[in-house]
Amino acid sequence: MNRNYMEHVRLDQSEEDELNRLCDTLHCSKSDVFRRLLKYKIVYGKPPVEFGKVIAELRRIGVNLNQLACSVNTNGFVNGSELRQALDELYELEHKLNESVCAKCEVLF
Repeated sequence: MNRNYMEHVRLDQSEEDELNRLCDTLHCSKSDVFRRLLKYKIVYGKPPVEFGKVIAELRRIGVNLNQLACSVNTNGFVNGSELRQALDELYELEHKLNESVCAKCEVLF
C-alpha cells in the first residue's frame, strides 16, 4: 500500500502514556494503532493463546458436519447419533468460546 500522507499529532502526557500502553499491548507501532482506529473504529488486544486451539477444534467439527452433509446428499438420510454427537460438540465449543476466549479478549479502546 502506498502511504503518501503524513499526519502529526500533539498529545499530552496521559495520552502519550495511553498510546504507548496500546502499542505495547498490541505489539505494534503508533502508526498501526492510529490506522486500526481509523479502519475498525475500535482496537482489540491480541486474542488469548486458547484462540488457536478453539479454531482448530471448530475446523474439526466443521469437517464432521461436512461429512454428515455429504452422507445426506448421497444416501438421502443422516445417522441420528452422528448428528447428535456433532451438534453436542458444536454446543460445547460455543460454551468454551463464551467462557474462555470472549471473556479474555480485552477491548482496549
